[in-house]
Amino acid sequence: MTDDKIKSKIQKCLALSKSSNAAEAATALRHAQKLMEKHRLTEQDVAFLNVNEFEVLSKVSVSRPKLWELKLIRNIAESFGCEISWCPSNSYAKQVYGCYNFIGINDQPELAKYICEVMQRKAIINRAEFSKTIDPRCSKTAKTKLLNDYMLGWVKGTSAMLHKFIFNDGEKLLIENYVKSLKLKDGKVIKQVKANESMFNAGFERGSTEQINRPVNTSYTEPMRLK
Repeated sequence: MTDDKIKSKIQKCLALSKSSNAAEAATALRHAQKLMEKHRLTEQDVAFLNVNEFEVLSKVSVSRPKLWELKLIRNIAESFGCEISWCPSNSYAKQVYGCYNFIGINDQPELAKYICEVMQRKAIINRAEFSKTIDPRCSKTAKTKLLNDYMLGWVKGTSAMLHKFIFNDGEKLLIENYVKSLKLKDGKVIKQVKANESMFNAGFERGSTEQINRPVNTSYTEPMRLK
């Protein structure tokens, strides 16, 4: 029997231990305790079965996340009560872009991934459309800065439609402990340069018009923790 099957069996016994039938509850609890003792497992080890990870490929970031994309990912993660991690890539890798991981309870990270992929497509389309309006005489560096400022505004504008997920202290602690168990390296702090106000406002105005349908709660190299 695999570790996950053992943990799943213990999990079912612990659920039965809360039965209104006292005899059934006591038997289930004893069985769960025996299994945990035999396999040297804690209740937390078993609880980690409720934590899932779902990976989303970046559309613009390679070794370090672009600030506007990171803010978008964070907004979505908070909306679904998830933590995120970042796995960098490099320009020589087969998969050039890095990826984000949504870490959360049950179906939440899968739902976050779905929303993220929809929002990423919208972001890339908006970025490309706005790029056409920038003076072609701009240097590549200046154009990139204007686009990033516009996208920061766009992300801020879309944040209003992402409502923060409410979860209890137990779930929050479980996710925090799970992330700690991964022993992720801390990523470098990304410095934010003052944005061009007109670009930011233009992005904010456009982002505020975006709409998305939140899905219902049904199933559908080294990472670093992002704070």
